[in-house]
Amino acid sequence: MKADTTLNIHGIKTIAERCYDLFNSTAIKREALSNISDYVISNIGEYFGPDSLAEPDEVTVNFVELLDQVVFEIKENGPGEGNIRDYILEDLYFRLGIYLDLFKSMDLYKKNFIHRKIAYEDTIIIRKYRLSEYIPDLLREFNGQPALQRQIVWALLPFRTDDLLSFYYQIIKEENSFDVKVLAFLGLKMFNGRFSRWSSFRNQDPEMGKFIDFIENFNMESPENSGLPSNPCSFLFVLSYIENGLQDSPVLFSNNWAMDILILTLKHDFSGFFVNVFLMISNILIFLDTGMLKNFLRDEAYLEKFISILDCLPGEYFNRILKKLSSLGDDFIESGIRLISSKKIGVNQQESNTKRYLSWVTNRII
Repeated sequence: MKADTTLNIHGIKTIAERCYDLFNSTAIKREALSNISDYVISNIGEYFGPDSLAEPDEVTVNFVELLDQVVFEIKENGPGEGNIRDYILEDLYFRLGIYLDLFKSMDLYKKNFIHRKIAYEDTIIIRKYRLSEYIPDLLREFNGQPALQRQIVWALLPFRTDDLLSFYYQIIKEENSFDVKVLAFLGLKMFNGRFSRWSSFRNQDPEMGKFIDFIENFNMESPENSGLPSNPCSFLFVLSYIENGLQDSPVLFSNNWAMDILILTLKHDFSGFFVNVFLMISNILIFLDTGMLKNFLRDEAYLEKFISILDCLPGEYFNRILKKLSSLGDDFIESGIRLISSKKIGVNQQESNTKRYLSWVTNRII
């Protein structure tokens, strides 16, 4: 990303409108993507992501990451071989067109929605804009698109229609992946006590029993009173609860509970799940209210925990939150340097994301 590039929603819409024109200027898909890639590079840079956004939300984050994929495929990959290359470009073209329709107008998005199959991008848009008229479409697509099942349930969580109660129940009772079931459990829990048949999910597995007990007793309004999870399933449930409610309920981070959840989650093995925990945690940090995080990090104990989370993230996910770190200002920089220099926390001198970041922004050795 260009060092001085920060995109607010007006900037995003301006770029999207120009991309829309380029997208529709030719019937040759590769040419359209190439023209868009050239334009994006000249206006944003060759390397960018959520850290280029001033006020990220689920739609703009996914849009800029899709643009980044377009630039990568067009500029950094070679011609490729046969059908695989063609499939990648076809997929990017299809997905990008969905966002460009949306930024052009909601009416255009809705008009074209009925002429194609539901895509990942649609689930983001339906969730963000609370497009309840598309709930039946999502329910129909659940069994037809296994790769989208988790994302379809994620898109449905903000809604409270009666048909969702039976939908979530059937997901849990049938043969679905457990990461999808976890979201269905969250969906049931979010119906504010209207579902009470938790015992119907119990079986002979003691770990499942613990999981059901935890969910049944989980306090949705005061989660810190629920205690900490005891197994990966419960941690995934709570992590999903935090990510789902963060933009509407930033008070989740007004106490130490949520930070403890993030730290402890990173210590568990989720290899048996089809879910990217690092992506979830980086999303949580991206959408976390900056003012609240600043206040939170004034306490050195919380700052220490925050740094330990940053240092657990693989580089590609740490890079997604650079804008969030820069928004924390000089207080975070100075406090972080002081904490690391004092040896109060055991950072790996060669691998610490935080140390490298602080060294880079201050241009000094820490």
